[in-house]
Amino acid sequence: MAGSFVRPSLTIKLSVDRFDFDIGYLEGPSYFDEPVFRVLIHELTHFWQTVSMNFLVKAALSEWRQLIDYETSGNTQSQNRFEDKLEQRDKTSGLKPNDLLEAHALYWDVSILGVFNVKNWRNINRSMVDVGDRKIQRSPSSPITSQSGGSFDEVMLSDSFYSDPYRMLHNRTDSFFAALTFPIVVYFAFQTDDPVIAYTEAVKTIRPLVDGIYGSPDLEKRQEVYFLAIQSHVMRAAETKGLSFTEPRAVLTDLLNETNQSQINPLLLHYAAKMHTLEEQAKQYGADLNRYFALCGNVQYRKELMGGGPMPPLVQFADGEWPLQAMINQFMRTGAYDETENDELATIAKDIGRRWSSYRIAAFVAN
Repeated sequence: MAGSFVRPSLTIKLSVDRFDFDIGYLEGPSYFDEPVFRVLIHELTHFWQTVSMNFLVKAALSEWRQLIDYETSGNTQSQNRFEDKLEQRDKTSGLKPNDLLEAHALYWDVSILGVFNVKNWRNINRSMVDVGDRKIQRSPSSPITSQSGGSFDEVMLSDSFYSDPYRMLHNRTDSFFAALTFPIVVYFAFQTDDPVIAYTEAVKTIRPLVDGIYGSPDLEKRQEVYFLAIQSHVMRAAETKGLSFTEPRAVLTDLLNETNQSQINPLLLHYAAKMHTLEEQAKQYGADLNRYFALCGNVQYRKELMGGGPMPPLVQFADGEWPLQAMINQFMRTGAYDETENDELATIAKDIGRRWSSYRIAAFVAN
């Protein structure tokens, strides 16, 4: 694979040579015939998942505790690792939480990049793009074109690894409803400690909700009709299975109330403070942050997140890096951020990434 997201350092890694940054690569990546943008967008979704889903914040906190334990005691055999739950397969549905995350990221790959690009860039077994110092140009061969429900389904239902969660919802509803609601169901399922159970129960009992939502006038223009209905439905489904539902992003922002903050990942603390500020601003303007993160790939919400929301501190290339949060702040000319949003934030991410890599190598050798 030509890229990855490193959760402890909140860093996107791309196995290509560095090229100059342009905001257009994030705002309109499908205008460029560069397969690396599939990886960049996919891993960016994983970042937004991590800072907005309680389950993943708990996984990141668990990984930080392992790192500190290793650095203080040399222990490479940590027990009760929360992140192990990501790979635990549910016996009934056959799904594991990571399947939901990857299907959710694939959904936004297709929505942002388009069916044409995702299909053509699938299974490219090379370094994706070797752009080096050359200027990436908008490609006339990759226009923005509309995509039908059939073509969207073709990609979402044919992926050999990531299709099962989407197929489950699609089979219980229909093409339009699945495309409309899938990212919302996944987002709220990950506010519980068992997202697979929450998701499958919500999908299993969703048919009456479908009929009710379809009865709403101007459905496509009234996002609040189905968004709040889906949120309530997932919460009830979780409660039915005895799962507790935590307010989205609460695990992250609650870190600000911890008495011993020196023991917490400084990147998580930074983004907790940033998220707290966004929460206060949202209350002031009557906005719903859940929509921004549940629908993070939507063109409107993606632009807002890039303009003032959390972005990864660092993108690492084979031969260089982007201090991404700082670069976007400079590009947007906001000038309203503290010093740690500049190169210092990327430096912290780089250091944590190096330490995490050392721990992972030691744990691999010990096993």
